[in-house]
Amino acid sequence: MFTERLETSLCLRIAAGIHFTLITLVLMGRWVPMAYLFANTAFIMCLFWSITASEVDSPYPLLQSFALNIFCLVLDVFVMTLNYGAVATTAVDRFSISMSILNFMFRLASVGLLYYVRDERKRLRYAAPSNPAPSAV
Repeated sequence: MFTERLETSLCLRIAAGIHFTLITLVLMGRWVPMAYLFANTAFIMCLFWSITASEVDSPYPLLQSFALNIFCLVLDVFVMTLNYGAVATTAVDRFSISMSILNFMFRLASVGLLYYVRDERKRLRYAAPSNPAPSAV
């Protein structure tokens, strides 16, 4: 039980680290609006909350992270299509958009990861005991 929790917690930590790094690199560009920063800050905070919450806690941190990740997927599409190219593009802006595309692709994978972790924690929370107590007849 502890090793499974450690494994899912480690997966969430790696995902949070990758998202944090990619979001930081995206924000280097001049084309990125404040809405991108706001939504991704909320997502990273919920992801950190999901890491600290154990399987006996409420499933809401993972569900909130899942919902915000889906919202950020849609927002990424709007931000990349509407804002990139609105200002003069420099090498930093091109690097920033490429990191945004990488972050978008990793978001697709992290949606599945968050769903998997939620299912694992749900399974551990509601699992039947392996050695049920003997009943008196």
